[in-house]
Amino acid sequence: MNELLINFEDNKTNNDQKTIGIFVETLLREELLYKFLEGRNGMWKVIKDFGKENYISWKPQKEGNYIIMVQGKKVNGSKPFDYLEREEYSYKKDLDICKNIEVDEYIEENSNIEIGVDLYNEKGVKQREELHINTIANNSKEILNQNIEKSKIKYILTSPNENHVVDEEIMFALVIENAQNTLIKYKLYINNIFIEEKAYDSIKSFIFRPRIIGEYRIEFYSKHRDSEKEFDSKKDYKFEVKETSDITDITVNCNKNKIVCNKDVTFNINVQGGKSVIYEFYLLKDQEWKMVQGYGAKSFYTFTPFKEGIYDLLVLAKSAKKDIDYEKFTICKFEVEKQIDNIN
Repeated sequence: MNELLINFEDNKTNNDQKTIGIFVETLLREELLYKFLEGRNGMWKVIKDFGKENYISWKPQKEGNYIIMVQGKKVNGSKPFDYLEREEYSYKKDLDICKNIEVDEYIEENSNIEIGVDLYNEKGVKQREELHINTIANNSKEILNQNIEKSKIKYILTSPNENHVVDEEIMFALVIENAQNTLIKYKLYINNIFIEEKAYDSIKSFIFRPRIIGEYRIEFYSKHRDSEKEFDSKKDYKFEVKETSDITDITVNCNKNKIVCNKDVTFNINVQGGKSVIYEFYLLKDQEWKMVQGYGAKSFYTFTPFKEGIYDLLVLAKSAKKDIDYEKFTICKFEVEKQIDNIN
C-alpha cells in the first residue's frame, strides 16, 4: 500500500515562467510533516525541508528526467521519516521559435553590447527582446574551469572503533589536495535511502552522531571554491550502526591467591565492549553444572566453598537489550584446598 500519492500540475508565474506544482495526498488519519527532494543523474537536492504544507511550487533548473521524492514524518515521531514515495517527472522548457532576427546595429568582434531582436513564439505572437551579447569566446567558462586547480579527496580519516553504535560520536576528517581553496559537502544515506544533504562549505572535519541502527553511507564531494562544476572528486564511506557494540573480551579476577574451604572468595568480571552488560554464573563440581547467580548487573560472584577439589566457574555476559542467550563466555578453573588449622 502506498501511504503517499504524488501529483504534478503545470503553473505559470506572473513573469510567464513555468513552474511545477507538486502536492501530496494521503489516506492516513494522522498529521504528517513533508519533505520534498529532487533527484537527477544520481544527485539529490532538498527542495523543501520538513513542514506541514503538502504542496510546493518547484522550478527545475535544467531540462531532463527527474525523480521527485517525498518523505512523510509523524509530527511527534523519532524516526528520520515514517513514509516515503517517489515519482518520475520529465521536464522540458517552453521554447520560443525564432522566425526573424532584426539586428539594430553592426556588432564588432570582442564587443559587449545590447541588441534588439524580434522573436515570434509558437503562437505567432511577436515579442521584442533586448539581448546582451558578449562576442568573446562562448566557452570562456569551460576554459576558466580547466585552469582552476582541482580539489581531490585523498583519504577519509575516522574513529578507529569499527563497532559503531547509536548515539555514539564518530569523527570524520578529510585529507584533501589543495585544501585551502576547497569546499566540501556530503550526502547521507541509511539503508540505501537518501536522508539529507549538507551544502558546500570550508569545514573539512566534523563529528557525526547516528540516531538509528542501519547500514550508513556518506558520500563526500569536493570542489575548488571558484569552480562552477558540481564537484571535482567524490569518495564514499560505508559503516554499520548497531544498537550496542559487541562484547569483544571477558576476563575473571579472583581476590585471593589461595582458596580454602570455609573462607569467602570473590570473582570479579571485566568486559570489553557491550552496553549495560548483565552476567550469569554457573559452578561445575563433580561433573554437575549449577546456576549460582542469574542474569543481572552484578559483575562479581562471591561464595564460600565447603568442599575441597577442582571447580569450574562459567561466566556468561551479554548487553541487556540483546535478546540472545549470551554474547560472550569464559570458564575459570580453580582449586579449593582443605583448611589447615594453626596449632599453637
